[in-house]
Amino acid sequence: VTLPLDTTVEFGTPQAVAMSGTAHTLASTLDASGISLSAKLKSSDQQSLKAANGSEPKLKDLLTRGDTDYGDSNNAQNIWDYVFRSKYDTKTGNSALSDLIQKQANGVTNDAFTLSGSGSGLTVENTARVVLGSTATLATAGKVSLASSIAEKVKSNVEATVSKPNKGELAVALAIDVVDVSNTARTIVGANASVTGGEGVVVDSKVVYPWAFQSSWLGKNQWAENLSGDTIPTLAKLIGGKFGVDDWFVNHWANAGVKQNNFTDKQLKATLTSSLALVTFTNESTARIEDGARVNVDTAGISMPAANPVSVTASTDVAQTGFAGLVYIDLSPDNIYKKIRRGDKTTNSLLVAAQGETSIGGSVGMFTVDNTTQAYVGGLETETVNGVTRPIRTPNGPLRVSTGSGPLEVAASNSLLIVQLGQGGGDASSLGISGTAAVVNVKGQKADAAILGASDQSRRRQGGRQRRRHLLRDPDRRGGDGVEEQGRGREHGDRAGES
Repeated sequence: VTLPLDTTVEFGTPQAVAMSGTAHTLASTLDASGISLSAKLKSSDQQSLKAANGSEPKLKDLLTRGDTDYGDSNNAQNIWDYVFRSKYDTKTGNSALSDLIQKQANGVTNDAFTLSGSGSGLTVENTARVVLGSTATLATAGKVSLASSIAEKVKSNVEATVSKPNKGELAVALAIDVVDVSNTARTIVGANASVTGGEGVVVDSKVVYPWAFQSSWLGKNQWAENLSGDTIPTLAKLIGGKFGVDDWFVNHWANAGVKQNNFTDKQLKATLTSSLALVTFTNESTARIEDGARVNVDTAGISMPAANPVSVTASTDVAQTGFAGLVYIDLSPDNIYKKIRRGDKTTNSLLVAAQGETSIGGSVGMFTVDNTTQAYVGGLETETVNGVTRPIRTPNGPLRVSTGSGPLEVAASNSLLIVQLGQGGGDASSLGISGTAAVVNVKGQKADAAILGASDQSRRRQGGRQRRRHLLRDPDRRGGDGVEEQGRGREHGDRAGES
């Protein structure tokens, strides 16, 4: 039975009927498992952009291009012959693709200036919240679970390439990738709320960024199932020139490359290559039981075991890889076959730095990360309006938490793995300038777990004695309303109430 969490629940008007007088017993075969409130946000955000000038027809085109047979039945055969035949005999065609293949085979391409440019921006902002309001009351003999979580699968792939004939004058390739992601997960037990769980109370908040490999068809030990649902695109990436490395192992890829058909002949006059990747993550994960809340205190009518553990946990887990480079990569099976057939050098065919009489290039990859992870028992959630920060809720009394003979766990954890790779270089016969920079800027990394003292509104001072209004129930005195911890100054009171 599912009931709305309203203050009033309407069950409808009962019908008056004559009963037989026979006794009936209704019994459920299931025990109540507790109460669970959760907000789960799964976000998959991806940008992929490539600009290519002068690239050759590939076997991959047979899988990914819908125009291979459109308008000309010879297109697929032309691609096959172009890849595997040493002497290519162009067939008459009536489509743009057929004309492109003929031009490539006959060397009829732009011999002056060629520019490839790709630029892409991705902005993401997610919020997952579970809030138990000030007037809420939850009570069960089972377990109470309050949890918010965000799983952020983010990827970006931006590339610009130029493949020029030997008589070209100038080739330029530029790639720019900008990513800005913000995720906030909060689980709050509000001031004055009452929560009772016989088997325990869990307050949890979590933000996770999985590594690209974990999100690909290779991860999670489910490669067969994942591959079967996306077979053709997966095979296309496998034979597309990078063996899927830029998609399955790197979260953020920015690359610009230039290749000549044959470096042993006349060189390009000049090449200019540049790639820039700027990735920013801002994350907050907060789990809190506010001042004034009552946890495992209002037990009337609830069968409570000896142990009623309470846990307040928050975590942030980030694993990401990035690459910014200046290399023309083509490890496709057809290009490898052509290299072997022609006897080309690897650096002139498979992995090519920008070549020319003058070669200038630079790549920059930068990760900026700001993580805030907080697990608090006590304190108040605040908001800022017109420059003034105030508590959202006001406690009517002290915070009371009872765990019986069970533990109280307050934990905040950060796990951060960022790998930023940078690559630069060129192949110049006259003037060569190239550089690369890889930067990981951990702007803020905060993991804070605390049992806080009473708020200013509920703190009293009397004749040098300080009474702590932050209360933890004594498991040996279950019948009372709670044992108030007292102490002189900081010697006892602060040590008992804060960590």
